[in-house]
Amino acid sequence: MSDRGLRIKDLRAVINDIGITDESIDLLSDHSDVLASLRLLNQRQLYSDCVQVIAHALGHQDAIVWGLGCLEKIAFKCNQEEQGVVDNVNRWLSDGLEESRCLNRDGLDIAGSYSPVGWLSLAVFYSGGNIVEGGAVVEPSAQLFGNSVAAAVLVASCYGDEGFSQEKRLPLFINLGSQMITHCIEAAYY
Repeated sequence: MSDRGLRIKDLRAVINDIGITDESIDLLSDHSDVLASLRLLNQRQLYSDCVQVIAHALGHQDAIVWGLGCLEKIAFKCNQEEQGVVDNVNRWLSDGLEESRCLNRDGLDIAGSYSPVGWLSLAVFYSGGNIVEGGAVVEPSAQLFGNSVAAAVLVASCYGDEGFSQEKRLPLFINLGSQMITHCIEAAYY
């Protein structure tokens, strides 16, 4: 099974590699604690950067669960193609097998780039293992996984009911991610 918990313990070590704005990099240059950094970004309403931090900080399995949790928050309704993609994501969450990971190779193509489930599926594929069919083994960079999870959450924040804006959805998603990070930190100590 893929890793659980936190992939990033000290934010300073990866701050330039996780796709956040220069403003956030400057703000967080002296901060190592992920939760304190999220609070600071959230206070400044740098929501997209909060999403990037959470997506890169959580372990692979927890980040995918977070993405699915964000979809639940907006009552995301899958079409038939998307449901097949979600089934593949859930299969990987259940068994963590390489075969299940590879089933997610084409999830973005099937669901489309405007679908958050397509991006989650791509993140599953980028969670480890070989990303090239045949030949030499090419493992994905950590940024591919985190950026795919962040894309799923950001797309989900724009999805659906026009009356519930991205500015209202992102704080809900960030709160859920912060709760998951808190749980991971607590689980590491007990």
